[in-house]
Amino acid sequence: MSRRYMRAALPGLALVVAVSAAQAQTTPLPVTLELDFESASAVSALLERDSVSDEDLDRVFELPGVQALVRQTRRFDDAATEAAFKTTLRAVVRGDTPSPDPFNFTGVRDRLEEIRPAIRWLEANHEKLAADLADRIGRYSPGEDILRVPVFLVVGGTSDGWARDGAFHVALHYFRGDMDGLELLMAHELFHVAQTTFMPNSGIREGPSTLENVEMLLSSTVSEGTASLLWWPEDGPRGGVYVEGVLQRKLERNQRRVTDIFALFDLMVLRAHSDPEFDFASVYNLGFSGAWDSPFYYLGYRVARTIERHRGLEVLRELLARPPVDLFLEYVSVYMERPEDSSLVRFTSETEAVIRELSAAGGSPR
Repeated sequence: MSRRYMRAALPGLALVVAVSAAQAQTTPLPVTLELDFESASAVSALLERDSVSDEDLDRVFELPGVQALVRQTRRFDDAATEAAFKTTLRAVVRGDTPSPDPFNFTGVRDRLEEIRPAIRWLEANHEKLAADLADRIGRYSPGEDILRVPVFLVVGGTSDGWARDGAFHVALHYFRGDMDGLELLMAHELFHVAQTTFMPNSGIREGPSTLENVEMLLSSTVSEGTASLLWWPEDGPRGGVYVEGVLQRKLERNQRRVTDIFALFDLMVLRAHSDPEFDFASVYNLGFSGAWDSPFYYLGYRVARTIERHRGLEVLRELLARPPVDLFLEYVSVYMERPEDSSLVRFTSETEAVIRELSAAGGSPR
């Protein structure tokens, strides 16, 4: 469905929200959010019907948010094709329960009564939301670039949110009326967009090629872990069903197995460093997939939170503009200074050696 079609059918849903640094008060970041409801509204509207034409499906499939939804879902499920999108959506509109249902349209249909209020809430609160998000990410962002960020609201798929190519996407059927949870997720994804303005590219100039594998692992851990500072606040996330059932539960499970998570990371670092055939994409799900509670999100979060507590916020902000390895070096330094503190989970000496090798190869001033 074209933009013109949706705006004619659903007037007022294309919102552009701008917030300046002065409006946001505590953040140096001027932020413009461009909220695009077309995909969420179009798919939801079809699911309220009892039949759908090929032309309807073609129009919806061409929406930018739907295209992004299909690409994201297919990252984790090869069955998430254009054909599957259309056939399963048509089946659910008819009242069927298809299996498999890679885009979870059955779940979206069951939550339509929760999706509509979420859209209305976003329309009514977009200005305050933009200011709150700018303030949240400003706490940790060392950058000062103007951020103009498209935000695509979608329904369907298996990811609650993701960022890509300077935009981020939020799947509204996950939140079930929990607007606090929606704001936390949006802050997490907005910070990913901000990271592209201050996180440096690879600095490796020498050493074995496998160090690139290690740097990729560390970079992803820093990226996801520091963005998780926004959805796991220091005093713990609070909210409704999404916060308690997803964020809080994931945090608690990871806290209980933190030593196992560090052990998994040690093994992954050694594998990345020793195996020239190491394929990061093939093991990505082990550390970063929600299917395993995103354990390396938590490890990166724990590393960053520890530095914030022991070194201060300004040191953490400065480190986020440096090569990712520097954050790990600082964490090692913190626990080396406190050998009696059992809460500071340590890496193995082998992992520490790889971290130092990566630092030296990247020309870090440490």
